Amino acid sequence: MGTDVRRSMLEGYLKQSKELDDGFLPSETDCQTVDSVSRLWELEKAILEAKYEIHHRQQNIIIPLAGILSLCQ
Repeated sequence: MGTDVRRSMLEGYLKQSKELDDGFLPSETDCQTVDSVSRLWELEKAILEAKYEIHHRQQNIIIPLAGILSLCQ
């Protein structure tokens, strides 16, 4: 996910979460904290996608691997 897209998504997510005030996020949450957690979540999803591609469509493994590499930089 591009930097601008990620930032916009996180800002929108935090704004909506604060408006709902559902107690899901700590009251003092910033984009950097949520960004760190979302990157971990993205990495987990990319690894699961790579596992799927290895078992079902080996020719497509480069797609999740490229995502994993970009998340690790």
